[in-house]
Amino acid sequence: MRKAKINPFMYVFLLAGVLLLCLWAGRLTTAAPAAPGVILLPLDSRPVNTDLPRQLAAIAGVNVILPEQELLDQFLTPSQPEPLFQWLREREKSGREVAVLHVNQLLFGSLLHSREQAQYETANEKLRSLHDYLLERDWTSERKIVLVYILPRLLPSQYDAEMWAYEKELPAFSQLKHRLSLTPGDGALAAELAALTELIPPAILQRYENLYTQAYNTGVSLLEWLYQGLIDEIVIGLDDSSEYGLNVQTFQELKTAASYKEGQAFFLHGADELTPLIIARHCLGYGGDPETFTLAFLSPDQEDIIFPYESIPLRANFQEKLDYLFAGFAGRADGAPIADGAATAQAGVGRAARPKWIYLHTRQDLSQEEQDAAVWRLEADSGRPAHALVGLADVAKVNGTWPPLLERIGVERLYQVVDAYAGWNTAGNSLGSVMAHLLFWEAAGGLPEPVARQAAELQGDYQRLRLIDDYFFQSLVKQQLIDWTIARGFPYLTFGSRWMEANDQLQSLMAAALAPWPQMLPGGRAPRAGEPYPYRFRFPWPRSFEIWIQRAN
Repeated sequence: MRKAKINPFMYVFLLAGVLLLCLWAGRLTTAAPAAPGVILLPLDSRPVNTDLPRQLAAIAGVNVILPEQELLDQFLTPSQPEPLFQWLREREKSGREVAVLHVNQLLFGSLLHSREQAQYETANEKLRSLHDYLLERDWTSERKIVLVYILPRLLPSQYDAEMWAYEKELPAFSQLKHRLSLTPGDGALAAELAALTELIPPAILQRYENLYTQAYNTGVSLLEWLYQGLIDEIVIGLDDSSEYGLNVQTFQELKTAASYKEGQAFFLHGADELTPLIIARHCLGYGGDPETFTLAFLSPDQEDIIFPYESIPLRANFQEKLDYLFAGFAGRADGAPIADGAATAQAGVGRAARPKWIYLHTRQDLSQEEQDAAVWRLEADSGRPAHALVGLADVAKVNGTWPPLLERIGVERLYQVVDAYAGWNTAGNSLGSVMAHLLFWEAAGGLPEPVARQAAELQGDYQRLRLIDDYFFQSLVKQQLIDWTIARGFPYLTFGSRWMEANDQLQSLMAAALAPWPQMLPGGRAPRAGEPYPYRFRFPWPRSFEIWIQRAN
């Protein structure tokens, strides 16, 4: 039987077809790479530590998963370590590339509870549980583990009645003791400290000092595990503070102890804003170097001022965060992160990094002329490249926007002028969140379609939420809510059994405040007759300090 002859050109056509098929399949697999993933055990259950990092990361296609709310702290009820360890073990094979674990939540019940000395009475047992978990980890996995520990703040816990009775004396004692340790021969300081010590009961004083001793010991244990290779990175944060204090002294002593582990142990001033920065550092494949960031003050002579609840000037705070973001990137021609992979592909390594300019609004006493000059700089700074991303950190007021400047810009025009905005809580919180926001939005520029369109929608959503929270709630509605609670005889610091009543009033006040601004709502329009209100506003904890903003659908 004769074999059929095959035209030699047919082989060429077949080979070309196979090659085209492979290229087509490869295009499909590289056009939308798997989103990088993060396991996050948050600092506490407040939206700023759960929703905010997840929303920011999503702009760049980074997927963050968190424990169910019932596993986390519930205001004055601390979380428990065992269920959280179980949750972590169940996700050991999840394929997530980075695990960011806040020790305050995992071992001490939350940020709030980690300020209480009672939580440290069983610290050794809790630390052993974490050590055992780290030993059990899947060492064949390339997942990175980052531990975060925020030191107790200068003030005692306001929910410890015995300690809070000395809310002025204890911080003053703490500051004097730290200053005296730096100048031990200062007789005047020693006399002032001795006189103040007489005003504080010895048991209270001992509890206060023990808190920082135990916090130091916790930090030392975490650093030892880093040296042993059980974790990949440790971030130790300094929460609400001042220039001096036992918390600052503890921070500095731990920093000295970790000095020979450069590149893996980091010490940052701040708390709530650190998680987005950590995720950005480990998941974004952005190119460039720290010089792509520029910090500009809208008012002169502000660079050396230490703002409330901070212990260093904002220029130093900015540089510290910048050094962290880019640590380990030196010598890499492509600016890739320490761990390459899906995250790098997703965020578009290889494109040119854009300049990122952050402006700080620091003063409440600006004249009309100075406000005009500040707005002009934001709109058309002659030194800023035309393609730069622009951020505004409004730090003139603690806990909220400073309305005169924002209203001078125009609420409806803000995001025509800047790409990122924050005006909440402390100055460091606002600065750090704007830095992270610009990085995630920059990374979104390298995403393929249709992911890029989704990123733009998420960017718009986040921008609105930031403005609704920082301006409409913190600076407009919050005082109305407080006045309303006082008039009805229940305290605004703890709503107690009237929590739901406060939620209902919050919804009403927020809807009224936003009524003249339909562009602040999803879709840019007010709800039609019969449609539900697009946002649900409520207090996550029974107090007026922060709100939870959720889409109704």
